[in-house]
Amino acid sequence: MNDLQAHRSRYPEQTSADAFPYARDDEISLVDLWLVLDKRKWWIFGTALASLIAGMAFAAWAPKTYNFRTTIEVGTTEKNGNLVPIEQLETVEAKLENSYIPLVRKKRGAANGPVPDIQATVPKHSTLVTLRSRGPQEDRPHHLSAHRAVLDQLLQDHRRVLEVLRTKLEGKLERARIRLEELSDPRVIEAKRSPMERRLVQAKLELEELGDKTIFQAQRKSIESELAGTRRQLQSLQDQEELLKKDRSNLEMRSELLKERIEALQDEIRNSEQHRRQAAGGVGSPTEAMAQLMIDNELQQNRERLATLEERLYVGLPKDRAKLEMAIADNRRARQDQNQRIAAIEAKLAKTLRQHEYRMENKKTNIPVLKAKLEEYGANHERAMAEQKQTVAELENQLKNFSKTRAIVPPMQSLEPTNSSPKLIVALSIVLGLFAGVFLAFFVEFREKAKAEMAARAGA
Repeated sequence: MNDLQAHRSRYPEQTSADAFPYARDDEISLVDLWLVLDKRKWWIFGTALASLIAGMAFAAWAPKTYNFRTTIEVGTTEKNGNLVPIEQLETVEAKLENSYIPLVRKKRGAANGPVPDIQATVPKHSTLVTLRSRGPQEDRPHHLSAHRAVLDQLLQDHRRVLEVLRTKLEGKLERARIRLEELSDPRVIEAKRSPMERRLVQAKLELEELGDKTIFQAQRKSIESELAGTRRQLQSLQDQEELLKKDRSNLEMRSELLKERIEALQDEIRNSEQHRRQAAGGVGSPTEAMAQLMIDNELQQNRERLATLEERLYVGLPKDRAKLEMAIADNRRARQDQNQRIAAIEAKLAKTLRQHEYRMENKKTNIPVLKAKLEEYGANHERAMAEQKQTVAELENQLKNFSKTRAIVPPMQSLEPTNSSPKLIVALSIVLGLFAGVFLAFFVEFREKAKAEMAARAGA
């Protein structure tokens, strides 16, 4: 019978389900755990002691390890009044981790020498890069030389970057100085100011010319004289039209008179013919014959006169009437042309007055604008001069403030070993030994119970 069974047989009331309600089939009894630990305490103490001895031996004979460190300050330049690295720190770290450190390790491995494991880190909010490695005191030369080799690779690359930046900055500075000289050159200033000054003087002269009443009145009088002459011509055409109308009225009167005379001649001719017929029957004496001859002669003359009057009535008067109507039509067209010319001259006069007023107002407003542009050019030129001087000064400061990449201090070894202290090692060995002893105690107890269970089943 083991101790646990002896204890339960000695104190049955404390081991019942009613006395220990927490002792269930599916729960772990703290009392049982304590009894197991008490039973296997020597296992625990022995394991802890063994762990303590091992820890003390490790603390006494473990090799001492030191840190080897190189702190690198990346070169800087000035930009917008702030110092910025010549190369991004992330880029520097990537070059170190992926290029320079593997290259140095490869060279040392080819030479069959120790290959330190160097790591590059970038502290936050700084322009520093740190190289770290760990190793024993006897490997110190190898660590320091590896750090220097990595540093040399970085310095060589940054010398190239710095030279490129310096060349670009010197080019910018040279162009800025040339621009400043151009802004300061009086000939350039005069070449830009002269056209504006000439336009201003020209505008003032034009305004004075527009304001001169003598010049404008002469131009206006010329147009008004042309208008008056055109109106006189129109009046003359109107007078001609009146005369033509009177001629047309006289022509009608002449036509009536000709008709009356024709009728009278026709009556005379009829009377003469009647007398001739009467006289033709009794012609015998010379006197009667003479009378007959005179009647025939008169009749002949009247007929000729009638023909002439009829020709004038039916041929001459229509011609004269046609000419008169053509003259009246020409007169009307001429009057229309004169009216149109008068309207054009009046429009020209009104346009001249409007243009004069517009040009006067335009020049009055244009002169202040030209003055403002001239003043603005002066102000802009002064501002450009000041800005260019500032640019030159900033570029000169950037050239002066170039700093090279350097190691703040040479690669160095830590003063104290980086191993854990012996006290800490001993304390950790004790703690680990106790945990291992507890685990071992439960394992041994479990193993014995398993054997007892198997033996009981075999006996049954």
